[in-house]
Amino acid sequence: MTTESCETVTFDKYTKGQNGFVNAVMSDKASAPIYVSAYRKTAPNVYSATNVANIFNSNQPTPIPDVHEIDDILTPHQNYGGGGVGAGGASGAFANNTSLGNLLIINRTNDPAQAYDNNQGGKFVFDFSTYGTVTMSSITVMDVDSYEAGGKVVLYGIGGNVLKTVMLQVSGDNGKQVVNLGNTSGVVRMEVYLGPGGTLTGSGAIDNIVFNCLPPTECEVVDFTRYVRGSDGFVSYVTSNQSWTPIYVSAFRRTAPNTYSTTDVANVFNSGQPTPIPDINQIDDILTPHQNFGGGGVGEGGASGAYVNNTALGNTFIINRTDNPTMAYDSNTGGKMVFDFSSYGSVSLSSITVMDVDSYEAGGKVVLYGAGNTVLKTVMLQVSGDNGKQIVDLGGTSGVVRMEVYLGPGGISPNGLLSGSGAVDNIVFNCPPIPPKEYGCTYTQGYWKNHATGKKRDATWGNLANSTFYGSGMTYLQLFNTPPKGGNAYINLAHQYMAAKLNLMQASSTPEVDAAFAAATAYFSAMSGGSYRNTISNPYTTVDRNTLLRWKDILGAYNEGKIGPGHCDD
Repeated sequence: MTTESCETVTFDKYTKGQNGFVNAVMSDKASAPIYVSAYRKTAPNVYSATNVANIFNSNQPTPIPDVHEIDDILTPHQNYGGGGVGAGGASGAFANNTSLGNLLIINRTNDPAQAYDNNQGGKFVFDFSTYGTVTMSSITVMDVDSYEAGGKVVLYGIGGNVLKTVMLQVSGDNGKQVVNLGNTSGVVRMEVYLGPGGTLTGSGAIDNIVFNCLPPTECEVVDFTRYVRGSDGFVSYVTSNQSWTPIYVSAFRRTAPNTYSTTDVANVFNSGQPTPIPDINQIDDILTPHQNFGGGGVGEGGASGAYVNNTALGNTFIINRTDNPTMAYDSNTGGKMVFDFSSYGSVSLSSITVMDVDSYEAGGKVVLYGAGNTVLKTVMLQVSGDNGKQIVDLGGTSGVVRMEVYLGPGGISPNGLLSGSGAVDNIVFNCPPIPPKEYGCTYTQGYWKNHATGKKRDATWGNLANSTFYGSGMTYLQLFNTPPKGGNAYINLAHQYMAAKLNLMQASSTPEVDAAFAAATAYFSAMSGGSYRNTISNPYTTVDRNTLLRWKDILGAYNEGKIGPGHCDD
């Protein structure tokens, strides 16, 4: 099981538009863009339409004189070896005691080369729609003076509904505060307001947007938020939510019956887009969630029922329709996706989510390959209907080196065309094995000895009572009735071993018991030159006495119900 893992925007990964201002940032764990903008306040509750989001290096030395009034957003404070100046950051609850590096500011002017924070207030806007939705944990805000009280963070969900509003604290000059956003889920957009709306005040900067803090998980999941593109612009590899091990991906369009292009057009699609009207590019059937659940998806399959499309998936994976990766539309002629897990050696695959399998697209499938190109498992896709979502059970198949997903039938569809649109998401793999189900109960060696024959005979014995027990020279029942004179470990172990053998025919076990039973079996059955190596008279040829007694104790605890499914009521 993994520990909690969060994504953090530190403003070290960003892109700029043609005007030189920042238009997107990425988290430390993903390549999915988070679109950003920042607007100066121009009048009470009025904001400019010009984006002036800019990066500010907070590690600069203290400027003397501070002509541009930036020493209040430098980190850390001078008391901690940095360039920051101000009573708020000097000590106490809002101590500015760590270096933050790059911050995001609302630029003072329209010149991005002059990175100075605006002192008349404004707002930041963060658009998380490429993720579908996110869960927001916290954001760091610098330098909220007493006259700037009234700033706030507002979190919005699908449809623009306000999920949470958190007021900024007065941290004082150069003070640093970490704003708790309460792990609010379903967030599509975040707005950060510096200063009160009604006055032209509000300098400062922000950093460390922490989101998608996943609780400890047992499985790895590929949700296509972490990916790398090749020089052609298409996706080269993805990584799971737990590992940076690359999973190489490719996607090929179907060009004729059972024939596929050699051009790799693997692409990521933002399924959180609003419904396009008109749907010129025919993508509303792979949007998530369905309109019935506040998303942009359209289609009867996802509206309700077994294949209801009721959750936001964010990024999904598609076979691109054209050779232009910026035009992210799914191919409607079908094709195949290939996922190469060889960097792991092999994996065990549990499930994959597939979107939008229409009736005329029946015949799609998932094929799992092991070493040597051996087919381990083939699972046919169900018809989920337009915009329907299905989770394909891959059975925890182990030893998988490669997975291929075929969208649409290999040949001509019932509509007379090549078909097979759709998208995939949430590849779940490397889940820990499910503990075996506990069943039955166990009896002691005394029970089995007294229920081998006669009216009390337990049918579990079968023909075992009169069968010879390895190199003992006795039958099972005779050996049961033989006391371990002198503490003979062969006989001691044999009594518990025989009882355990009978119990295992009717009850579940534990790994510890299984290991002890297997080791004891190897001991009793060991032979050389046609003769048993371990006997009652010569019990310690291959294993020492203490080891035999340790195995005896484990099997005895199982038979007595101390470990395993428990003791039966006699």
